[in-house]
Amino acid sequence: MAALDTSTNTSPQPNNKHPDHQQRRTRSTGAAYLSPRVTSRVITRLAAGRLGAEAGGREKVSALTDREREVLTLFGKGLSNAEIADRLYLVEGTVKAHVSTLLTRLGARNRVQAAIVAHQADLV
Repeated sequence: MAALDTSTNTSPQPNNKHPDHQQRRTRSTGAAYLSPRVTSRVITRLAAGRLGAEAGGREKVSALTDREREVLTLFGKGLSNAEIADRLYLVEGTVKAHVSTLLTRLGARNRVQAAIVAHQADLV
């Protein structure tokens, strides 16, 4: 009787292109798997949200005076009222008045929200 040759592996090789294989391999490394279709939708929605936010920020900022835009830019960079006053040669009370007006005109509840608008409008 002839000996059985086991030196060659005749078992089918996994299809690396098949989505199930990709998911199993991804899960085995601890990573998350998103199908290409879902990935495309996520990227599209994220980009639309970011672009919409940038457009909204620019629109809000366009209604501001030049001085308000200057103040917004500086506190978008994280400067305090006193630092803004020094940079713009104003008294701190005037800066506080500008900040208060900015918050109202931008519809922001606090400096952080206004600073986000400054970033969205590419002032910072």
